[in-house]
Amino acid sequence: MDTEVLGEAAPAVRSSRPPRSSMGRTDRGRLEKLLKELRGHHWGFGSAAAGLAFLELVATHSSPPAPLNHSRDALMMALAPRLTARHRADQFRRAATLLARGASRDSWAQAAALILRAHAVSLDARPEARLELIQFCERAMGLAPSSVDTAIPRVALLLKPSGLPVAGFKELAVAQVQALCTAALLEVCARRPYAGWSMLDIDAALFALRHHYANAETTLCGETATVSQRQEDFREVGLPLWEALRQAAIRLAAKPGCAPCRDDAWHQRTQAAVFLAIGTAKSATRADALAVPVHTEGPTRIICRRPIAPSAERIDREELERHRVLECPLPVATMPRRAALEAAHRRLLLEFPWAEDVLDAVFDDLLGRAAVGSAFLVMPPTLLVGQPGCGKSRLARRLADELGLPRLDLCLGGSADAKMLCGTSRGWSSGRPGDLATLLATQLSASAIVILDELDKAQGPLRNDVGIQAYLLGLVEPETAARHHDVFLKTECDFTGVLWLATANALTGIAPALLTRFRVLMVRQPRPQDLVVVARNVIEDMAERWGVDRQVLPGVEELNLPLGRLTSARQVRQATEGAIAHWARELQRH
Repeated sequence: MDTEVLGEAAPAVRSSRPPRSSMGRTDRGRLEKLLKELRGHHWGFGSAAAGLAFLELVATHSSPPAPLNHSRDALMMALAPRLTARHRADQFRRAATLLARGASRDSWAQAAALILRAHAVSLDARPEARLELIQFCERAMGLAPSSVDTAIPRVALLLKPSGLPVAGFKELAVAQVQALCTAALLEVCARRPYAGWSMLDIDAALFALRHHYANAETTLCGETATVSQRQEDFREVGLPLWEALRQAAIRLAAKPGCAPCRDDAWHQRTQAAVFLAIGTAKSATRADALAVPVHTEGPTRIICRRPIAPSAERIDREELERHRVLECPLPVATMPRRAALEAAHRRLLLEFPWAEDVLDAVFDDLLGRAAVGSAFLVMPPTLLVGQPGCGKSRLARRLADELGLPRLDLCLGGSADAKMLCGTSRGWSSGRPGDLATLLATQLSASAIVILDELDKAQGPLRNDVGIQAYLLGLVEPETAARHHDVFLKTECDFTGVLWLATANALTGIAPALLTRFRVLMVRQPRPQDLVVVARNVIEDMAERWGVDRQVLPGVEELNLPLGRLTSARQVRQATEGAIAHWARELQRH
């Protein structure tokens, strides 16, 4: 039956004289008072008038249809004297449930049931009762009711079941969400916050908090705001309120018979998802929305599962905004296919024939992981050890290039502290996040490879600083890498997608505790027959640095290198670079 027809039929039903029934004069007086109160309320949906007329018909008819008898009995029970407000509200809710169920979901009955539910909330404003009304509105819109575990509750805008307009139900649900958030805010200021709340009340308030920030265009206090202002409101108001509700749930869970609250990981993931939802809401504009990476079909990971703490300093805010992308899902590097790994293995063997044992160990591990179906590109922390000039630093860089990951080169020779990894404090002109966090933010990736060159030459700590080797203990272990604290961002970062590759001339300068975390691979010096390959690699590197085609530079045979007198890759590099520079000068003269 169309909404317009219902709207026209309503006045006719109200104006008709109801048949006589067994209702007493006192009951009739209470009913008329209730109907007058309900008619004086602005309900906001088109079928409200028809719903009120249907409700009056059910309550006053001498012989209503059999399916509605139970609803009528519950309604009259709600009008009985000497009932507490909560018991009266329970009877109204029971009448609404029976009314909607007994009328085969007729549009009039649905509207009448919704009115009774809303009136019950005016008598009993517990968060649990408001949540039930929100779920009832969703059912009226033809949706599955949102669970309290729903991370990002969204308001439906397009679904329109026959006979009922959606807008009014949506507005009623949003009003209940706002009332729930206000009640939770006011309760924080009480002498004993949330003392009379149940676990379902707390779940309802947390649900409303997520619902508000995912859909509303206002702050939690109802002020119209831009996306960036709502994100700031979430950090300064929403998160503290969330934490207060979580602590109340923890206290309540300690009591017998109460279900345990969700773990910290669930709260962290959900908070990050809600913060991201603020930037992707319908009201977000292109200029005002949070910058997010291009959507990817592969796996993603959120580096900062808790929102980055705000700052009052302008210079800090600019740096923080460049790293907000770490609060968004970023792509994780997937394991390459077997054919791609084998091709990379062959290319590196041609460039480093003297490091065959090292390359076999690295790629055997990767091929084994790929064979068992590993989804992510992972590799144990690896340390390449060899004498000076054996080419281990270039081997590390080339291996990173073949894996196709963003690369961070850290030369640790002479380094004393870990500020390059942990970041530096705010409030100073030198304050900034760690280099690893900046790399992931600029490359829009949750995966990277860090090359720790000359790990054995890292100096001990100066004054009160933490030594770089001691600090690395928490980064190369997956358990602690997932909760790495950045001093500047003031939040935990998940660096489990980062691969670690280090080089050293000897093992004596490396702390034993750190050494046990690495897979140690020995790189031999190039053999005499390998020196030609080293010279060829040097020429290719110089062509890349000079920005010219490789064919422009001469070949190894044209340079007359004294390979017979050279004993290391470093000597070959120096000799080759000198010969190329001499060749270029001679070319200019001619």
